[in-house]
Amino acid sequence: MDNIPLSTVPYHSDVEGINRFFSEMFPLHMAIHEVSRESEVEENYTKLHKHNVAEINIIVGNDELRYKIGLEDEEFVVGPNTGIWIPAGVRHSANLVKGKGYFIAIRLDMNLSEKVKGLPLAMTTENTSTIQ
Repeated sequence: MDNIPLSTVPYHSDVEGINRFFSEMFPLHMAIHEVSRESEVEENYTKLHKHNVAEINIIVGNDELRYKIGLEDEEFVVGPNTGIWIPAGVRHSANLVKGKGYFIAIRLDMNLSEKVKGLPLAMTTENTSTIQ
């Protein structure tokens, strides 16, 4: 997977302590953010936005890891080992507060069956190899 800056994604800006990894190889949107921030992030670097497909966010990390999650007009602070379901059309944002771990965003394209025809049974981005 390639290290792609957050600022290349609409409604996002770069922030110290986050490395975003993404690959065009997968048939759906999957971004893995490696986060490491001891001091609190003062400003939101992700603005409320929405997608026409559902999204799952997965947050795993140390006990200090905290994310500020915006869902429509509500805001929640969540810790590590948290999963978040975001239905299509729901305005949302995710902003690191502090801590170390991973934030994984997966968008679920419900028209995926056409995209996966002919793909190997398993894929890895390590050296773009496939497992048959």
